[in-house]
Amino acid sequence: LAQLLAQLLALFAGSVVTAAPASGKKASFDVRAELLSGWPRTPAAAQSLEWLRDVDTSQAATFLSYLAEHPDRAANFSAAEALLHTSSGKTFHELLVRNSYYSPRIESLRSLERSDRKLYGNECSPGKAWALLWLEGSARPTAACNAAALGAALQDSDGQRNSNREQLLGVKSAAFVSSQLDLVLRAGPTQKTVVLYGALKTEALPDLAGLLSEVDALPEPSWTVLFRHADGPPEAAGAVADTLTGYGFELAIKSSEYKTYASTSDEGGDEAKEGEVTGLEGADDSDGDIQQLEHQLDGPLELEGLLFHVLLKRQPGLRSRLWAMKEQLEAEADTDTVLKAWEIKDIGLQATAKIKSSATPLLALMRLSQNFPAQVVGLARAP
Repeated sequence: LAQLLAQLLALFAGSVVTAAPASGKKASFDVRAELLSGWPRTPAAAQSLEWLRDVDTSQAATFLSYLAEHPDRAANFSAAEALLHTSSGKTFHELLVRNSYYSPRIESLRSLERSDRKLYGNECSPGKAWALLWLEGSARPTAACNAAALGAALQDSDGQRNSNREQLLGVKSAAFVSSQLDLVLRAGPTQKTVVLYGALKTEALPDLAGLLSEVDALPEPSWTVLFRHADGPPEAAGAVADTLTGYGFELAIKSSEYKTYASTSDEGGDEAKEGEVTGLEGADDSDGDIQQLEHQLDGPLELEGLLFHVLLKRQPGLRSRLWAMKEQLEAEADTDTVLKAWEIKDIGLQATAKIKSSATPLLALMRLSQNFPAQVVGLARAP
């Protein structure tokens, strides 16, 4: 797990695009950043399976069997939506799948598969579903690279275990260690465990379907049957990583260029001598705010080196956006403030009101939920 987190934090990809400077204006630029995983992309069907496992294990097992019978449905998340009965459940499922929420969990299981393949399943073809049989008293587990081999190994399990006990006296037997991330397809005795490894991709599901049919034919409760995600066939376009969301980063940009306005008369006071950041010069409110609220300051205000009393005076067209920036900076400056219980009793309603009043409510919901603790103080002060 530590290695996975190190890869996650190390692989940060960003790109900066600079537009051509216009005459008499500062050159503008956009900053785009992506947080990429250090592992291959996880299939949408695998994300759906983990979502269903959190909701109901038996429903997840049913979904896995359905995918094995209909591999063409694994390309999107519509198959899982058929098992959901509420619109809110479908919306939340789509949000998690599209944002690769379960990608780290799936990669943890795939790393277990790579380790077991290296130790016990080298003879199995990469990208193909396979199985590993763990028998108490055996020196090592038995790998089954296809459905026929799995069926033969299941039938011969008792004779194999007795033979190993006679030949390997004094040798420590192999012990299976389960994971809390395993999907339990069938509960049985811990002395006999079958682990099915497979990728939920259209081209890999037919092999997994054969393995599932073999374990479905077993009498109950003879074996414990588990499922773990595995690496599938390589991508046609090469290795593609997951784009991860929900992780924040900070980019600080400071301009060293300021315009100084010298006062030639007594009028204007000290404000005419104040420095002004030129990044907003000539800009207009391109978002087209419906209502321009006439916010007024009680006096001079400086936050993070920005003179808001100067900016609000000289850029009246950007008043609503500047005021929103001021409130955001004030909220971020007070993130460590300890609030009283009565100050946060309506925090849910205040968050809902902020999202509903936004021109882009889904974007506001995403930004608010990604760093909610830092937003609490600002929300608590909202009317």
